[in-house]
Amino acid sequence: MIEAELGHNPFSGELYAFTNKQRNKIKCVFWKNNGFVLYYYRGVGSFNLKLEEVATTEELVGKANILASGDNAKGFISKGTFATYKVHAKGNTAYKLTNLKQNGKHEINYAFYSPNDSEKLSAENRIRVNKNSVFGFGTTVAGEHTLYIYGNRGVGSFNLKLEEVNN
Repeated sequence: MIEAELGHNPFSGELYAFTNKQRNKIKCVFWKNNGFVLYYYRGVGSFNLKLEEVATTEELVGKANILASGDNAKGFISKGTFATYKVHAKGNTAYKLTNLKQNGKHEINYAFYSPNDSEKLSAENRIRVNKNSVFGFGTTVAGEHTLYIYGNRGVGSFNLKLEEVNN
């Protein structure tokens, strides 16, 4: 149905949700690793689904996910999800990552990796988004590094500012 009716690739990892006409049953399906994951729920009453597009495929891999000094990594996240950002480092570079206080009690973690994710360059730090906080990390290697933002607890927004530290 995903491929035939919607014209989408069912192996893309995207989540698809379907309800019956009475809207009292819901099935969610997505591809993970080497098989489909299916969630089924039959509830009391009916579902009122509001669909909201957070980001298109182009936005997930576009310029918005490339960070330079002074740029912000921001978006919405929930426990068990993650966002990736590419950082083009020139080598021998120190960075400061500042959490810009958000509403809510959710938590995120971040990790900074060398090119090709071959080495973790920072400890995985927990950030409570409702508090201002600053973290530092660096790299001696030039190239495209990756900043991962992981949802640790709850659901909400994040806003992190990346800045190069000048000696």
